[in-house]
Amino acid sequence: MIGPPLAFAIYAAGGLRLPFLAPVVLLVLAGLSLRVRVRDQDQIETAVRTKGEIRSVLALPAARAALLIGAAANLSIGAFEPVIAKQLTDIGASDTAAGLTLASFALPYVFFAWYGGRVADRFGAYRTAVISMLCTVPFVAMFGLAETALAIAIVGVIRSCFDTITTPSGSAAMAHASPFKLLATGQGLYGANSSLMTGIAALAGAPIYDVWGAKALWFASAGSMLVLTVATGFLAMRAGAWNPKPGVVAPETIISADPSPA
Repeated sequence: MIGPPLAFAIYAAGGLRLPFLAPVVLLVLAGLSLRVRVRDQDQIETAVRTKGEIRSVLALPAARAALLIGAAANLSIGAFEPVIAKQLTDIGASDTAAGLTLASFALPYVFFAWYGGRVADRFGAYRTAVISMLCTVPFVAMFGLAETALAIAIVGVIRSCFDTITTPSGSAAMAHASPFKLLATGQGLYGANSSLMTGIAALAGAPIYDVWGAKALWFASAGSMLVLTVATGFLAMRAGAWNPKPGVVAPETIISADPSPA
């Protein structure tokens, strides 16, 4: 939440380069404070064990549905990150207005993230995530129609409200799908998949915006999110995870709890 206005303050004090140099200095200092020792044999054993664990999680249809939640939710986020500041500049927003607009997107995460988790627990993670993402799709498309910083801020805040529901629902879905002994593996796989989709969308989003403009980018993002969301719901229903009873673990998560390689 404080990142955009802090970056603007650093920029105002030291110019364009300083906001990029400051995080590098902090990362270097943090890295110098860490000392990690790993034996070669430990690395080999961990690599073999990890491959088996990942295969065990990916073999579960409910886990694949959870991965689709992460992909769908983070697709528009990836398109958003490299483009939105330029879009604000293109519509004539000042640096201050842009910073405040970006900061406003984080407000729902501060105040409503706890509520999203409660909704997922009550109605089921998969169902909650799919409904939330279906509600998000039109607001992603509205970014392409917004022509003022205020309009972008309003759309972004509403979208973030739905994200506060989708984000914990996706993590809960993966926790529901993963075998008990592989909960951390499932969460790590979910995070890696989400980051991968964010990166792909960022790489594709910037050139789409430059060539075809905001409408093409956000309509394409909304359409892609809709397709992935429908696929998530279909796969979750087939896996029997759409409406699980509270406290009941999906039957398939009981098997493959031992990921020892053959």
